[in-house]
Amino acid sequence: MKTGTADVIVVGAGPAGLAAATRLRHRGVREVVVLDREEEGGGVPRHCHHPSFGLTEFGRPMGGPRYAAALLRRAAGQNVVVRTGTTVLEVGRESLPYVVSTSPSGLRRWEAEAVILATGCRERPRSARLIPGSRAPGVFTTGELQQFTYLHRVRVGSRAVIVGAEHVSFSAAMTLADIGIECAGIVTAHAGHQSHPALRLWATRFGRTPLLAGHRVASIEGRGRVEAVVLETPEGNRTIETDTVIVTGDWVAEGSLALRSGLSRDTRNGGRPEVDGDGATATAGIFAAGSVVLPGESAASAVRAGSAVAENVVRYLRRAVSNGSELGVRWDSSIRWVSPELTRPGEATPLRLRVDQWLERPTVVFRSNGRVVDTVKVRRMIPGRTYTLDASWAGRLGNGIREVEVSIGMGW
Repeated sequence: MKTGTADVIVVGAGPAGLAAATRLRHRGVREVVVLDREEEGGGVPRHCHHPSFGLTEFGRPMGGPRYAAALLRRAAGQNVVVRTGTTVLEVGRESLPYVVSTSPSGLRRWEAEAVILATGCRERPRSARLIPGSRAPGVFTTGELQQFTYLHRVRVGSRAVIVGAEHVSFSAAMTLADIGIECAGIVTAHAGHQSHPALRLWATRFGRTPLLAGHRVASIEGRGRVEAVVLETPEGNRTIETDTVIVTGDWVAEGSLALRSGLSRDTRNGGRPEVDGDGATATAGIFAAGSVVLPGESAASAVRAGSAVAENVVRYLRRAVSNGSELGVRWDSSIRWVSPELTRPGEATPLRLRVDQWLERPTVVFRSNGRVVDTVKVRRMIPGRTYTLDASWAGRLGNGIREVEVSIGMGW
């Protein structure tokens, strides 16, 4: 096995990984190497052509490919080394953090002072959603739709139904409109869409594409090719003829590496690494940032997270980090995920979370040893959106507390 060394290894050349690597070099870290399994760096934006990128990072709206190219140029300008076509098989720590990768040139073991996981997230496919029906071809995620459309120039069908009404669902609608595929409807089991009203209006060409809220996909039918979608509605079943189904959103982490390496127990969400407020895992020198930690966040959010974790890695490399007993944050089934999962007693750590259900006037409840230590009232919580709670709960914990559980109480 070949060997290699670097000051910092970044796993993933999407927005978070490139931002982290660029900031590290800007802060004087000498050798930063980014490893990515794709043949080109830039991450998901490479095949997202809608102009919703770049405003906060570059001061102007940009299509995804231009945005990805700009991130890569900025990294190259700081002499970041990006190795594509390289899959990371293992990450861990012995005397130093290490990474094992494979590429056409063979296996390589890297040693570094620190490692950052920035492997991103993905949409949950049909199989994971347990949608019944035949297994005829014609079902895609948004990512697959956009890769076929923009990277491979393949037309996936002629009439489509979109399942889901998150931000990315309307991105799928814009892609369909861009290539002239009719959208027969956008279907969600929730009470309404989970995106911005302006995006919904623009993506549906000012409402001409129907939004079918409160509708659940009962089955997908077809022989040799998708032919119809059967919906459960408040008035009974309804069938829409279509040859294409786009399942969107329902984001999970690209966390198989974190699961294999013992950095995550969150199998429900694909293996989100457990991190503290600095993006540090429980293994010294290994950090995580971006949508592998917060699945479904925007590219701009991933860039901010990558830059922030880079600053914390610099502190770690300079040994300017504080020590203390770790406090575990857990959550019940009413919550999709919470981040961070690790903190220190008394540390002012804002908490981010997502829910699976549309909730009116919920109360977020913090408990420790069966005792309620804090409550936060929220006007509304919508699936597919991230909610940030301030750190007031941490100041109410007593000494010796090792774990806090977060849950949702109904009504206030």
